[in-house]
Amino acid sequence: MDSVSRANWLKIAASLVRSDSAGSWFYARAKAIAEGRPDPLAELNEFPT
Repeated sequence: MDSVSRANWLKIAASLVRSDSAGSWFYARAKAIAEGRPDPLAELNEFPT
C-alpha cells in the first residue's frame, strides 16, 4: 500500500474514534488496513466458485 492510502486509512480510523464509532466494523477494517494487516472484510467480497 502506498503512503497516501495508508495515511487516508489512518485518518478514517482516527475520525471514527472521535465520533465514538471505534466499535464499528468499518473502524476495525480501517485500523487493520492502516496497520498493514489483511482486510477483515475481504472474504465478504469473495464469491464461491
